[in-house]
Amino acid sequence: MSGEPLSSLMFEGRHAVECEDFIGAVQRYTFAQGKPVDDRWVAQFASSCFTRDALRWWSNLDDEVQSSWKLLRKAMLDRYQPLFQGTSGEEAEYFVRMVSQRALDEGKYSDFTWAAAFASACLDGDALRWWSSLPPNVKNDWNILRQAILHQYPTIPKRLIPTPAAAAPPPAPLWKPTLRGRVLVTIDGDPTIYYISKQVSPGSFTVLTSLVSLALEVGCEYGRLENAILFIPPGQLPSFDSLGIHWAGYDLASPVK
Repeated sequence: MSGEPLSSLMFEGRHAVECEDFIGAVQRYTFAQGKPVDDRWVAQFASSCFTRDALRWWSNLDDEVQSSWKLLRKAMLDRYQPLFQGTSGEEAEYFVRMVSQRALDEGKYSDFTWAAAFASACLDGDALRWWSSLPPNVKNDWNILRQAILHQYPTIPKRLIPTPAAAAPPPAPLWKPTLRGRVLVTIDGDPTIYYISKQVSPGSFTVLTSLVSLALEVGCEYGRLENAILFIPPGQLPSFDSLGIHWAGYDLASPVK
């Protein structure tokens, strides 16, 4: 029998890559069988290869979708979207573009609640754990959530590379900062995303800013995030090399020291 072995044409519904590979294999096989334009035959053949989660999902589809390869193929690609795991800034940018394009295709580009819900279903690994810690106003608004994603997973290098100084170098810290980012601050009822600023008020109090360009960049040691010491890289706050925070009262507008 020409075409790919039937044993290789099995679809479990594990992830987007498996889905894309399966669709390609089905189309190559049906072409070899002389059936590329027989929409119903291809749909029936493809469904015979479903197993596990994919089989349960297929069983709940409408009869019209089950019997049309064109509709079934679209339903599969809609169901098994690429997952965002938060591995890099490049992956974050691709994910934001993908969600925005999907919202545009569905006529939901201005529906930030719909887009945020769709994005949340595509998260995995570190990105899912980070998303779970966000406040509801960020989770439910794509306009805010996409900013938070790009800020959480920047394209700037995360490793601090020491530069030899002309003068004698200062004593090395006891920790080795290997992660770099900004301190994001959210306030209930306020949709604005704030950051700890690299500017200070009189008395050496830090302040909040909504501008990324004014946000303080800090580093911390990977693997000690729960009790991390935030190290301030040189060139941002003269005479300061670490950051500590406590609320100076219950007034959220009061300075943070």
